[in-house]
Amino acid sequence: MYQHALFMLCMLLPALMGTGCTDRDVLSPAEIYVQATIFDAMGYPKEAGHWYIKAANKGYARAQLEAGFMYKYGRTGFLSDPYEAERWYGNVSRQQPHTALADFGFVYEYGKSGVLRNEQQAERWFQQAAVSFRKAADAGDLEAQTLLGGLYGSGTGVEKDPAKALRLWQDAAERGYAPAQYRLARAYWHRAIYDRALPWMRAAANAGLPEAEYHLAVMYQFGYGVPSSRDEALRWLRSSANQGYLFAEREMKRMADQGLL
Repeated sequence: MYQHALFMLCMLLPALMGTGCTDRDVLSPAEIYVQATIFDAMGYPKEAGHWYIKAANKGYARAQLEAGFMYKYGRTGFLSDPYEAERWYGNVSRQQPHTALADFGFVYEYGKSGVLRNEQQAERWFQQAAVSFRKAADAGDLEAQTLLGGLYGSGTGVEKDPAKALRLWQDAAERGYAPAQYRLARAYWHRAIYDRALPWMRAAANAGLPEAEYHLAVMYQFGYGVPSSRDEALRWLRSSANQGYLFAEREMKRMADQGLL
């Protein structure tokens, strides 16, 4: 069974990253981490753990976070070792990988990666992420600023403040950061303020963000803040689908099946 899993992994990885799995040293830390997650998903935790440690030793923050978790709770075949856990968590903290901290919050919030759902643990990780986001945003990191806006918008790890979320997104959007432009557009969309959503959605779509392209297509399809245009809707829908955006691909398939293309 183990060899079957390894065979499947070696078959999958070349398609995923253009490389085989015979030599871990030729893979980047991110690629090693991907292999760990594949073993994890396939139900081979011990092998996954070794790959997580390999990526962690190469400095990959998300793997270091996973390593800290494995040693803290004795997961994936590793004995509980608070000293090792603290060492890996310390590495993560020094790097301030805000996305990794937030991801770990989602692991606990939704019970992913074999972790039991734990709202208290999730909130603690989101609180750490918020601190990291804030520091990075103050240093000019637009991704962190946008993610911090998301925390304020949902009240995750911080007190909910939709107005502050809008200000953070607005500032990053005006500085040309496409994901912030998209988040700002979606915020106005949910409030049905389509005339404000449209320019930011178009800006993010013009920057090549597939989710923005898809939603701009919807705006043209139904005339949300813009005159309805089937041609424009199809143009943006195709562009989004060509980038592999799942909702756009499904809509294109539905239209093709119904002879609407």
